[in-house]
Amino acid sequence: MNDWALAVRKLDEIVKQTAIAATEGERAGLYAGARLLLSDLHGFVANEAGGNTYALEKIGSAKWHIGAALGFDIDNGHPAEQHRAWAYGALQSLKSTLDKTVADD
Repeated sequence: MNDWALAVRKLDEIVKQTAIAATEGERAGLYAGARLLLSDLHGFVANEAGGNTYALEKIGSAKWHIGAALGFDIDNGHPAEQHRAWAYGALQSLKSTLDKTVADD
């Protein structure tokens, strides 16, 4: 991964788009893109950013909440709007953690 911050910004954009994706195809495209970026971030954190477990947890959280917001994962009875908020929170925590972790290297 060349730029983890770019990946996080793109994930923020994907989360924003979950509110307006109208078709199953649009939602599937957003979900696939998010999963790919999150997988890349997971590899980056595991292999190049010291395996920070908090960052890895936030990646998993973002994956679940984005999936739930798009209808591709269980929502535990919460609306998509709530999952979007949780996804934004996970991504912000991930960014803050990587800002510190990568800067320390």
